[in-house]
Amino acid sequence: MTLLDGAYRIRNYQSKNHVVLRHRGDNLVACNGHFAEGDIWHVNCLNRVENNWKYHIQNYDKKYSATCDPKAREEGNVCARENLEGVPVPVWLIKKDDKGKPVTDQSVTYT
Repeated sequence: MTLLDGAYRIRNYQSKNHVVLRHRGDNLVACNGHFAEGDIWHVNCLNRVENNWKYHIQNYDKKYSATCDPKAREEGNVCARENLEGVPVPVWLIKKDDKGKPVTDQSVTYT
């Protein structure tokens, strides 16, 4: 599966929640309600190894990164944290949906 670098609206496949900024003013974001449908996020591919595509997801306007669990979970969409130029960043692994359908340019809201 190939997903091009670019700007996307990010929505959790299972919960249908959108990625939004937290209200505390920190540099993290969380998945939460429908009011974030207008937020746009940069999706940058970090690792172009077959079957191991990893992405850094960053807010277009605020430059904040989407958060992820620090422990990798095989069944989850989030892969792990990695370092970019010595700075730890959340890294996402975009996987096929529950029906085995890969994420495509037509379904980029499912992450």
